[in-house]
Amino acid sequence: MSMNLIIFDLDGTLYDTRSTITEAVRRTAGDLELPVPGDEVIVAALGLTAEEYCRTLFPNLDDNMLEDVRGRLSRYERSLIPSAAGLFPGTVEMLRWFHEKGYTLAICSSGSGEYVRLVLSATGIDKYFSGIKSASDHQDKTVLVHELLVEFRPETALLVGDRSFDFDAAHDNNLIAVGVEYGFGGGEIKRADFTARTADDLTGIVARCDMFARIEADLSGRDKKRPMVIGINGIDSSGKTEFAILLEIYLRARGRSVQTVHLDDFHNSKEIRRRGKTEIEAYISNAFNLKLLMDRILEPCRRGEKLDIELTLLDLDSDTLGIKRNYSIDRQTVVLVEGVLLYRDELDGFFDYRIFLDIDFSEMLRRVERRDIDRFGPDIVEKYKRKYIPIQTWYLEQHQPLSHCDLIIDNNDYHRPRIKGRPGR
Repeated sequence: MSMNLIIFDLDGTLYDTRSTITEAVRRTAGDLELPVPGDEVIVAALGLTAEEYCRTLFPNLDDNMLEDVRGRLSRYERSLIPSAAGLFPGTVEMLRWFHEKGYTLAICSSGSGEYVRLVLSATGIDKYFSGIKSASDHQDKTVLVHELLVEFRPETALLVGDRSFDFDAAHDNNLIAVGVEYGFGGGEIKRADFTARTADDLTGIVARCDMFARIEADLSGRDKKRPMVIGINGIDSSGKTEFAILLEIYLRARGRSVQTVHLDDFHNSKEIRRRGKTEIEAYISNAFNLKLLMDRILEPCRRGEKLDIELTLLDLDSDTLGIKRNYSIDRQTVVLVEGVLLYRDELDGFFDYRIFLDIDFSEMLRRVERRDIDRFGPDIVEKYKRKYIPIQTWYLEQHQPLSHCDLIIDNNDYHRPRIKGRPGR
């Protein structure tokens, strides 16, 4: 299963409507001697139906005046679009990338069909879209999105927009909602499942959701007499924690119960972590309290027991038991366990599904330089070379984790990860 249909809102998502609408509103107000709304009001109301938009800009219009305002506003805007229409930065490149990768693209807009086609043609992006749905007085976006799903019958899809009614339409149709921060929705963006700062960010979000959809498909039909335990593994700095966070968001948006377990929360105290002939041996044998993890979480999961517990775990900075973590798991829960050295003998048997995020050691060091030097100083890079690379080399050679994973993801390009292999399938 893959994410093969992407539905886009138009205004505030692809098309920077400010390039034409503000001037059209000023001209309309001037013609009818109406107060000119501020730019923030003009932009904030975008996405409403034509009638709602006009009444927001010019309150207390009677029906005759309303029709006059609608007509003038529409004519002015359409006259401006051919020469002044503008897209948000990176939009053309983003659409081209999706098109070349084989995704089906569609538009779902609150504007009229004539308006949508004019904008798409004027901006030169009409060639990328296989379907267009535009609003009428009796259809909201939930209905229009449903019609697109019926028309294209995708395995799975997502919707990209900037306003709460975009996200509602996605969720009403059991789709993932992606919000663009550069749009006109402001705080409404919090209603989205994922957010993109730029148009280019959308390619990475969709790539991840595509992977998540495949994982979701792999989970279907599994034994539901006990929780499904998924391992998320990789060398240091491979992106495990972020991947787990985003996968949890995706699965929750798809209606699943999820509990994430971070192996880093199960560190032993410094005194225990130092036990060993060498620092490498000490880390491999004593870095984590695996017995606590197995006894309190993994073994009960394997037995299908319901869990609702609070554990007191180590605060690494203070080296004291000062962190409280709550774990709530039942038979329907998907349990995500992320961390290093997961698929070794002590833990490997607990996992129903294994993911490995694959990056090169050179990429690991680049990420350490960007992420850790400010906090730990420049010596941290040498520590990784001296300690953590040998540890991970031992793990890769001794336990061969990539050979029995269900999904291997090349995560060297964090913004555009790709599936590298499925050896366990």
